[in-house]
Amino acid sequence: MARSNRKPDSVLPVDEEPEVPLTNWTLVHHSGVGYRLAGYREDSAQGRMTSKVVAFDLSAMMATTKSGRIYHLRGDQDPDAALLVVKAYMARWGIGVRDMALADVEELEQGLGSAMGVTMKMPTLN
Repeated sequence: MARSNRKPDSVLPVDEEPEVPLTNWTLVHHSGVGYRLAGYREDSAQGRMTSKVVAFDLSAMMATTKSGRIYHLRGDQDPDAALLVVKAYMARWGIGVRDMALADVEELEQGLGSAMGVTMKMPTLN
């Protein structure tokens, strides 16, 4: 059996894992990067910080990131639970508190998403 050189907390390439279910998620704004998602993989409870969100469909609870990966968001936004992922990411990469802030989906709805290069798809009202 071949041994993998992959670290236990590493992320598979998008072509090997194009979609990921994310639970206990939140939206964060990373200065100089844009909006990202933080949360936990539903299947393994492994923490995940995504690349920049480039498309967000609230009605389908899906987000597409710059890497091309699609995240299926499970449940409501949960910043308290996702904060551990954010803190770990900041510590690992030496990111200061001034460069990362919790964000809300409503910020995207208010047009900040367009200015940040995010495509929004909102549910239509009948």
